[in-house]
Amino acid sequence: MLAYPVTLTSDKTDGGYVVTFRDIPEAITQGETVEEALAMAAEALESALEFYFEGRRPVPMPSPAKRRQHLVELPASLTAKILLLNEMIHQGVRPAELARRLGTTPQAVNRLGGYKVQGRKPQDAERILTEARVLEGAGVCAVVLECVPAELAKEITKRLQIPTIGIGAGSHCDGQVLVSDDLLGLTEGPPHKFVKRYADLRAQAVEAVSDYCREVREGSFPGPEHSFTDKA
Repeated sequence: MLAYPVTLTSDKTDGGYVVTFRDIPEAITQGETVEEALAMAAEALESALEFYFEGRRPVPMPSPAKRRQHLVELPASLTAKILLLNEMIHQGVRPAELARRLGTTPQAVNRLGGYKVQGRKPQDAERILTEARVLEGAGVCAVVLECVPAELAKEITKRLQIPTIGIGAGSHCDGQVLVSDDLLGLTEGPPHKFVKRYADLRAQAVEAVSDYCREVREGSFPGPEHSFTDKA
């Protein structure tokens, strides 16, 4: 299993410990005691990894731990997902192609590294709110809230002085973002719940290329109107 080194930094202002991972900078949280900080670290790390799965970005491998440094070990299932994702990206294999190789559906493959809604349980909501406040205190200019209940996003937006940007977080954030490929309908398969497709450019592109290939085979393109003559 993969095990990531975690750094606990004493918070001299508010007490407790700030938790960070040098390999996964998106994972940040805090705890009042070392034991609580380490427990929160595991949750923060797993939550941060969802951003890599959703964005289909390669997950950094753990760097060597320093002497007496704590480690957060991932479950075997999550380790397998990371290794699979990284290998897919390395080989340039899309989910549809992997599904074909495995003899399954693209939907089943997408579930291997799909997103999940976070913050539905009270303790998870409180953790996300705490992490947002820690990030604000660390000096970030904004936070992105992805796949969280709308009411939680509303509460975080009310509590923070910095802007919140939502994606799958309801309408109460200060701003909104969507992946352009999703917005334009360039991605395969059914969209996620929080995605609205404003166009279907993938279907239009496939149709356009198919028409081009057909006309080339038939000899109807290029026609006279697309060709030059010997006259100036």
